[in-house]
Amino acid sequence: MEIDQFTIDVEGEWSGSRYTSAAQTFTFPMHQTAQAVVTAVQNALPTQGLLPTGTEQELAAFTFSGTAFPGKTAAVEHLELRISKSAGVVVNNWQLGETGSPVRVPCTVNGPVLSCLSIPAELATIGSSPRTFRIYGDVTVDQGAQDVFLEVDVDRAGSPEESGSVRWTDGGAHFLWVDVDSPPARGTWWSW
Repeated sequence: MEIDQFTIDVEGEWSGSRYTSAAQTFTFPMHQTAQAVVTAVQNALPTQGLLPTGTEQELAAFTFSGTAFPGKTAAVEHLELRISKSAGVVVNNWQLGETGSPVRVPCTVNGPVLSCLSIPAELATIGSSPRTFRIYGDVTVDQGAQDVFLEVDVDRAGSPEESGSVRWTDGGAHFLWVDVDSPPARGTWWSW
């Protein structure tokens, strides 16, 4: 539904005078309606830690909570996370997964953006209990590297006009933003 124009007519309770609003000064923010909603995104690991090295290290974990109308669910389809790291920290074989599940989604890196696309339904659905997405990678640190750090964040909530870090669906429509504070969740600050 899109509204092109509307006016408001008011009548003074005591004066009986009538007034009509001036439509040309109104602006209407864009909005979307959904049958489910992502209500929270939180870091599921400690705020700080010692950077692990080796294969398939857990580098980030974010818990998503949501609510839905009966018969509907929210499901996360894609994540675009922000990587911050020092020179000398090398991470390969980025994957998204879940504790206890053999299903892993390969993620790609383009500059500081980690993209985990096409998350399968068995990992994506946020039901009556929260869902935690875990990010794994193979970590090496160059010998002699100094001030070593790594952090992975869900950095953009977005809005109806601007894409955020999370693409999700309510089973019918697709949404590129979450109605939470920005940034939605900072990951663990790994350092040496």
